[in-house]
Amino acid sequence: MTMPSAKQKYHSCLANYFTGKPLFSDGDLRKEPNIRKCVELPWQQTRAGMWDEATNTLCGLDFIQAKSAIERTYDLIRDFNDLLKSIPDNQTANDREIAKQAGLDKYALDLIYCAKGRLNICDIDIPESTRPWTEDQIEKEILRTKNETNRSDRLKDFLTFLGKEAGNLQHCAKEISFFAHQQAWNYAAEGPVGNSAGSVKLEEYPHLILRANDTRFDWIPRPQILKALNGHVDKAKSITISADSKVALTGSSDKSCILWDLDTGEALKTLQGHTAEVLSIAITADRKMAYSGSNDHTCIQWDLTTGRPLRIYQGHESWVWAVAITADGSKAFSGSEDKTCVLRDLTTGEIISRLYGHDSGIQSVAMSPDGSMALSASFMDGTCIFWDLTTSKALKTLKGKQGVQSILPAPDWKKALIGTRAGLFVWDLLGGEIIEKTKGLVLNYKSLAVTADFKMALCGSYDNICDLWDLDSWQVLKTLTGHAGFVNSVAITPNGEKAITASEDRTCLLWDITTSKGSNKFNLDERRKDRSGMVLDLKIDEGEDVVVATSVFGTRSFLDLKTGQAIKKVHRPYADWKILLTPDRKMLLSGEIGGSCALDELWSGKRIKEFVGHYRGRISALAIAPNGKLAMSVANDIDCAIYDLGSKEVLPSLFKPTAQITAFAISPDGKVVLSASLDKMWFLWELSTGKVIKSTRGPNSTVSSIAMSPDGRFAMAGCEDGACILWEIATFRETKVLEGQSDHISSVILTPDCKLVLSGSFNNCLIIWDIATGRKISELIVSSKIQAMSLLGNTIVAGCESGEVLFLNSGMNKLRQGPAIASVRKIWDLELGQFQDHSADCPICGHRFVPPATVMTTIEELRANAALSPEQSACLELPVEAWEDAFLIDKCPKCSAALRFNPFIA
Repeated sequence: MTMPSAKQKYHSCLANYFTGKPLFSDGDLRKEPNIRKCVELPWQQTRAGMWDEATNTLCGLDFIQAKSAIERTYDLIRDFNDLLKSIPDNQTANDREIAKQAGLDKYALDLIYCAKGRLNICDIDIPESTRPWTEDQIEKEILRTKNETNRSDRLKDFLTFLGKEAGNLQHCAKEISFFAHQQAWNYAAEGPVGNSAGSVKLEEYPHLILRANDTRFDWIPRPQILKALNGHVDKAKSITISADSKVALTGSSDKSCILWDLDTGEALKTLQGHTAEVLSIAITADRKMAYSGSNDHTCIQWDLTTGRPLRIYQGHESWVWAVAITADGSKAFSGSEDKTCVLRDLTTGEIISRLYGHDSGIQSVAMSPDGSMALSASFMDGTCIFWDLTTSKALKTLKGKQGVQSILPAPDWKKALIGTRAGLFVWDLLGGEIIEKTKGLVLNYKSLAVTADFKMALCGSYDNICDLWDLDSWQVLKTLTGHAGFVNSVAITPNGEKAITASEDRTCLLWDITTSKGSNKFNLDERRKDRSGMVLDLKIDEGEDVVVATSVFGTRSFLDLKTGQAIKKVHRPYADWKILLTPDRKMLLSGEIGGSCALDELWSGKRIKEFVGHYRGRISALAIAPNGKLAMSVANDIDCAIYDLGSKEVLPSLFKPTAQITAFAISPDGKVVLSASLDKMWFLWELSTGKVIKSTRGPNSTVSSIAMSPDGRFAMAGCEDGACILWEIATFRETKVLEGQSDHISSVILTPDCKLVLSGSFNNCLIIWDIATGRKISELIVSSKIQAMSLLGNTIVAGCESGEVLFLNSGMNKLRQGPAIASVRKIWDLELGQFQDHSADCPICGHRFVPPATVMTTIEELRANAALSPEQSACLELPVEAWEDAFLIDKCPKCSAALRFNPFIA
């Protein structure tokens, strides 16, 4: 055994000193981390060779929470990498990584030498592709990891967790105690991370939003996705990886480019300069310069050291779809929608030549490292051209390949791979021969990348999926699934070990494509059938404890509220953009594309009636009156449509909005409607007559969703700019603005006691707010946009753009801070065609019961004393004291939850 050196003893002494200090200076509140301990402890333990202690420190969720709370999340990832490079368990893997990185560094240097004319293109030492592990190898390693988990395995599992959650931890841990524990619980049900979260009594911390235990993810010891690069606020359009695989550069519809450290996932620089979306981007071999093209018709030459533009070029007359740059940054090549290619000298900024030959816009270009040759391809005219850039002449022209998305050369520039929406082709650049390699497959590929040795290709699809192809055997080696939108761009490291994908879902994902667990199935029909697709809407059937969800592919799924498992699926030819369960719990009302609504039997899906209430568009909002007799919808046209569900007729709409209605809600007594329109106007009007009671100009941002409080006295509006606005109905004015989300609010829910509000957003975030203080109580960040939400008692159900339905639990004392508000109703029975007896639903457990006689008597007396006519709205007209009558308080006969009944019968 090697004796520790004097230096190690010094580090050990300091490590023990910091170990003895508290991690949080405020104890159990865990709001004030000990900064010195967070920064120094793992470093000292690693230098001292205290492998077990260092592993336990870094794999402690309290330590992760503390270091994230001081906004040192990316330093924490460096701590993990530092320990993994030193720990004896990982030495063999470290030696392999060092050798591979040395090869990549030499490859980057060779490219620069080639560009400067000091090395022939055929003499470049090209890194060999790393062959993906077989399924047997992966399964064997997974079995070993599960049965013999060592320090290295623990560290790698936590490092993968941090790769996905680093940005979220950096953003939220300072504000939300135990946020790291929440995200770890939601990460996996088992394994080092999941077990660590399970060992903490998370139920003691009611501000956390946790996946229901039965719906937590299985632990995958070798996951495909290593890191999520979250930084763009709009679609990720383009991506490139440096030749040494150390950084990546992405371009987005948000008009920015981001330079990423692939070791930590940290955004190193944000490049601002374009005035429209960045469609293409390229980087030099030394990582010092980049070149980008945009639909603002410009190209920008970037200094990556400073993150600033060196020059902005105006050489094109339309969108710049594709760019390439020489390895030394001396020349750039661009292809545009204006049908031309431009070769530019980046040292002088002058155009060397403008190349003509395409009859349509150019979607893809490639240029040799020395700038002597280039390729270009057009999607619309189906033409590919091989250019000699020294003479500005076309050496070869290939026609007739419609839908070309990408063209990429082999390292010796003797052949090229062409990716089209129909399939993959190999083009002999010298002889001109073209070979179809995927005959008979309709692949629908949108993006393409190849390894440096031309042995493997990665293809991104309009199906949101990527396929890794072996270019020798022409077999799919692996399928990557994880995006919730089109895969716009893909990049693969020169040795084929990792890949990055950029998607319409705004994320960029870093993948392990050699040793990861993942599907290798390539049955296209089966793959498309398996997709659940974006969740458009969902509702809880409170009587059956079932969630009904509808997807963009026309599937209605019935999911068990407790386990999240599918009970039944009904497949339909068209998607339901909005759905509602009728109050009698027997029917489903759905809004479809084309402006129609349909009434179906809930479980069988049998069509009862189709209502045509709009002349175009799709249904964007839908509501049913509390008694279940009337329903209302709005679409992309300017009208609202009203349906009599009893007579199955479309009623004339008496209310005439001034512009398209974007959101609305019906009051709990069924008398009035609150609506917001595209011209920023708010209206309060009678449902039966269309008479406008009040109107005013609302917030500057378009309202995307409205939730009326259970007592009908307040409404919460979610806006497209991410704000939530509390609106007092009686005075018709906004009383509070909740600001904390940065994108379209898709769904808002007021809790049954009217004290809290839940908001779900397109920025992948679910927030619970305290209405009285306007402060954020809880926050959950997921992997895709939240499209719809529903709430029953302690369970929050959220549907995502990815197709996933989340089943979430939150502390009872948080979501129910006071008595829940319930209404007595007479519900129309759609099967019998008559009203049912009076009943009430418990907002906590969903139980339907006969309301207490004392409550019924009190309601009758209050209404008589107020002298309200049947047409008047109790929500608007009853005096304040009526709502606080002590005889309106009772409890649910099933769950014993305290209930406060509304002083009216709906």
